[in-house]
Amino acid sequence: MSNLVAQEILTPMREMYCKPGVDGKSPSKGILVEYGLFPSYKINAESEKNSHLHANEHLLIKLKAPIINRKRIKFLIGVRHFREAYDFGSIDVDDQWLFKNLENKTLKNTRFSAYLSGSISSKHYFGFKGEAAYTGDYKGLVNLDKRYRHLYLVSIFGMKPHAKKEWGLGVVSRFGFRGNMVLPFLIYNQTFNEHWGLEFTAPVKMMLRYNLNKKSLFLFGPEFGSRFYSVDFMETPTNGPVGQYNIRRSETQLNMAYHQQVSSWFWCEIKMGYVHYNAAEFQGVNSAEAIDFEINPSDGLFLKLGVFLSPPKSYFDK
Repeated sequence: MSNLVAQEILTPMREMYCKPGVDGKSPSKGILVEYGLFPSYKINAESEKNSHLHANEHLLIKLKAPIINRKRIKFLIGVRHFREAYDFGSIDVDDQWLFKNLENKTLKNTRFSAYLSGSISSKHYFGFKGEAAYTGDYKGLVNLDKRYRHLYLVSIFGMKPHAKKEWGLGVVSRFGFRGNMVLPFLIYNQTFNEHWGLEFTAPVKMMLRYNLNKKSLFLFGPEFGSRFYSVDFMETPTNGPVGQYNIRRSETQLNMAYHQQVSSWFWCEIKMGYVHYNAAEFQGVNSAEAIDFEINPSDGLFLKLGVFLSPPKSYFDK
């Protein structure tokens, strides 16, 4: 749940106030534009024959802006728009009803967020996030219909004994068309020396960090993500089971990312690696024709290119 990475809402600490993040940590992303390409792989549906995906492309745009920016307390609001599309190189005849539907769709995820973080003492902090996400094949940038909606609540309590080490415990709750869920998570960040450090948000991200200098750094490690969509499948020439479906996809990426500061606010990012896909689940909803089934993509490589704005530390030390 790419949305569990709640450290993004919190920023580094000063002497009398505890603000999450450690020295040398990868920069926060105030404004982000990212393009992702997941090149060709085979994908099996119920026929167990191989259809071929030419490319799966992603576009992500994020914006976070401070409303309250004080030493002891921060309040931010954010919006995030993600979309992905599938380009099939070849489709097995038995799978046309499914993949022809997917090929003609742009799947979208638009989120509206509010973040609150604050210092409890010189070594303790708290953080909260509330988020409304709308995911599906709707037209336009967002559709506020309840069928597309998920709600998230995230809370964190953190401890920072010194500027190079912090840990925290958190809980994320989700409510929506895929059911309700409560999941605990652990934050652990530590900088060992001028080059090496760890950035963990278990169980979703566990990264080893290498800082070349103050303007360049690498991140290595696994990252887990999942996506949910509510979609409509229409009739195709092969007349498959049409109707409304809920889709769940999950994957684990083993990646390497490189961050380079271009100016005081402007950064570039290159991320590449290997992705393992779990089976995608399709659950039929409110239709006599719809059925439940899975598809099985093969693993493959990926590449992501991004640019983002990250306020310098002095901006938050007002």
